[in-house]
Order: sequence, then C-alpha cells, then structure tokens
Amino acid sequence: MGLRLLHTSDWHLGKKLFKTDRTFEQKLFLDWLIDLIKDENIHGLLVCGDVFDCPLPPASALELYFNFLSRLTSQTTCKIYIIPGNHDSGKFLGAPSGFLKKHNIHISGNLLTPENDNFQKSHLATIEENGIKANMVFLPYFRTHEILNLYENFKANGHLSKIEEDEDIFLPTLETFFKHILQTGESQACNILLAHHLFGGFEMSGSEQMISLSSLESIPFSILENHFDYAALGHIHKTMELKKSSPNAHYCGAPMAFRFNEKGQKHVILLDIDNVENKHRIQTRKIPIPVSRAIVSLKMNADNHQDICEKFLATLQDSHLPPLVEIILELAKPDTELTDRIREKIHSSNADLISLSTIFPQNNDIKPDHEDKLLNNLKNPKQLFREYYTNKYPDTDSVPDDIIHDFMDLLQYSNDIRSNEGALM
Repeated sequence: MGLRLLHTSDWHLGKKLFKTDRTFEQKLFLDWLIDLIKDENIHGLLVCGDVFDCPLPPASALELYFNFLSRLTSQTTCKIYIIPGNHDSGKFLGAPSGFLKKHNIHISGNLLTPENDNFQKSHLATIEENGIKANMVFLPYFRTHEILNLYENFKANGHLSKIEEDEDIFLPTLETFFKHILQTGESQACNILLAHHLFGGFEMSGSEQMISLSSLESIPFSILENHFDYAALGHIHKTMELKKSSPNAHYCGAPMAFRFNEKGQKHVILLDIDNVENKHRIQTRKIPIPVSRAIVSLKMNADNHQDICEKFLATLQDSHLPPLVEIILELAKPDTELTDRIREKIHSSNADLISLSTIFPQNNDIKPDHEDKLLNNLKNPKQLFREYYTNKYPDTDSVPDDIIHDFMDLLQYSNDIRSNEGALM
C-alpha cells in the first residue's frame, strides 16, 4: 500500500431545506466518514471548501465540525487538509489554524501574497506514508481583488514576465502562484491541488451558487498541466471526473442533496498513490455515500393524485428518517379542499411535507389594450387584485374572502416595512 487520500467537499454544515434542520443528517454523514477513514486506512482527508453554509455558522454547525475534528484526530492518525469555499469566511475558518496544525489539521484561510510570513505555510503541506510523498497545494476560494493583489505583488518583485495590456492577468498570475509555491515543496513528490472554483467543462447540479472570475467562465486546465498530478475540486455538488490525466481532476460533489431538483448518487473519492517504474500512479475510486434521508418531489393533478400518493406512501416502511417531500399540484382552478386532503394524507404518514405548491394553466386571452383600460379604470389595489384573480381563474365568479383578507394583510405588512425603513434612513 502506498499513500491513501480521501477527497470530499461541500459539506454545507448548518444548511437547511426551507426551515427544516438537517443537523442530524449531517452528523450521520460525518459518523460514516470517520468509520470509512478507519476501514480504508486513509492517511489524509481533503476538504475542498464550503465546510459551512454561511460565513458565520450557527452553534450547532460549529459543534458538529469541531466534534468531528476532535474524534477523527483522537481515533486515527489521519491528517486533515481544509480550504474555504465561497460560502465560508476564510478568516473565520482559518482563525484557529495555528492551534489545529498541532493536531495535524492544516487550514488555508485566504489567498495570501508572498510578503506574508505565512505564505508558504498557508498554501503548502507535504504528507509522506509508505515511502510516497505528496505536496498539497491549497488554493482557497478567492475573489477578483485578491488575485489582483497577488498580481501586483508578483509584478513588483519581478516574478511575472511582461503581460500585454489586452492580456488577461488572471491565468499568468495563478500559474506564477503555483510555481512559487511548488519551488519549496518536495521535488520528487506527487503534486495535489485543493481548489474551490469552476474548472474546465463543469456541469451544475442545481444547488450551487454561480461564481465568476473577471471575464473567465471557468479556469482552464492548461495552467495546471505542468504542475499537478491530481486536482481535488470543490463547489460543484455532483460527482464529475473532468480530466483523466495531466492532471486527473475530480469534483467529488456534496455529501447530500440540498434541493428537490438535485438528483443522483453522492460520493467521496478515494485516491491510491504509489510508484510504478519511478513514476507516480494515482488510482481513484468513487465510494457511494449512504442516503440517510430521501428528498422526494411528487408531481400530480386532480385525476392522479390519489394513485401517486398511495404509491409513494407504500415506499415509506423502509425509510430510516422521514423523507422530505415537495408536492407540485396542477389544477384547473383553486381547490382548497383537495389540497387540504393531500396535505393531511402526507402529514399522517412517515413523511415531512416541506412544500405544497399549486400551478394553474396560464390565461393568455387578455389583450394588451384591454389590460391598459383595466389599469386606468381601477381605483385601488384590492380592486386590481380582484380583477387579476378573476382573469387568471376565469371559472371563478368571485375571489374568496379569506384570500382577499390575506392579500390585504400582506399589503399592510409591506407598507409597514417600507415605513420602518424610511424612518431608519
């Protein structure tokens, strides 16, 4: 056996689905991760950004995170390498890095410039097991101004060759960064990049935020080819192998689905690194992450709702945790009695109904000139809302009183907010 690494990312600790807390699911994933590291004799764990879901995570997420670090380092000899993502605060994540490094936990909080005393230590770490060495190069998520600062520093110190005025400075600056870091690494080691950005021909899963770097939609692999053997990438929530060699590059994906439209099995990626004929060989294996809680989207209408509900409820007996359910109900017109029956049916089962939305056929019969006349003749918002409602649902003679009351309450709430904002200015 050579060197074994485990590539993970995008834990998003503290993230909820609507208002539903998912801390217990995240704990189950971290418990499983510790068992996997023990069973597979993993030497290094790579966490490639978005450890938390927001820059200042809630106490429950922090407790989960630090308990995991404490348990893993006390129960195994596995080293841990962490970079921040676009959801994290690099300064917050990196604040305890000096203390954590004593426990074999290496955190790169922000993209530093070379005059910083911690430049090399923050962006490079070397691991060795069974005679196999690897340089870990940390490229934490960065914003445009950070790479501009790095460019100005390299330029002032003569590290960058002349760049033409119309040439993009970002790629030469990143490549110079890699060269600058690796020149102090182990020369005969395998080079691993940890990064949290968009690279190559990525494909979004639906629950990520789009991030951009100046005019670049994604960072091309050409700037990595002469430097790295493997690129451990974070940000995209689905498992993807973007490049097979020079370097081999993977998005490992998130450990669980974060939206109803997010499909597909979740994975971590195991790297086996050894030497064959004096060359590094990296073999990768996708390891499926157990699903502790299903996320289900059900689409139905007035004719088939009963059949779809019954088929879904028949699958619940083997569910470990109550599934989180979204229902999209297509109706010709509002039917509160039907929606209440469906809601009650799901609530009485072993499932959590998170969202029930109704969609209606669009009424495109109103002509623009007629719309103008309507707007000119209407005297107040209530009258406008009545007209809108009866045109949207032509089979309805009048607007139900409870809907009118809800509309007026919302209107008053909106007015109160605007008044309060004006008073604070």
